[in-house]
Amino acid sequence: MQQRLTAQLGTLLGGDILSAVEDPHLADLVWWKGEEMAVVEISLRVHEEDVYRAARRAATLRRAGATAFGVVIGEDWAMWEARDRAPTLGVEWKVGAELSEGFLAFRRGP
Repeated sequence: MQQRLTAQLGTLLGGDILSAVEDPHLADLVWWKGEEMAVVEISLRVHEEDVYRAARRAATLRRAGATAFGVVIGEDWAMWEARDRAPTLGVEWKVGAELSEGFLAFRRGP
């Protein structure tokens, strides 16, 4: 995974250091399905910060030319603001029994 991410980010980085919130190497999981990538943050209770990190890390990969989106996975939402924020940032989710449409579509594949 490290090699594939580094190769994907090589042209974007150009020697620059990414902040922790933007660096997809620090994601809990990067899930490849064909050419599409899900950048996943996993927490027992999903907070707004988890949503934000997933969005920023996926955005880094998109800047490098990848087809990427953020995902959060957890048992429940820590607060409803996190749930409300996810769609505005383009982040999909599997929280408890609730799965977003984008997460379901990614799981089903092409």
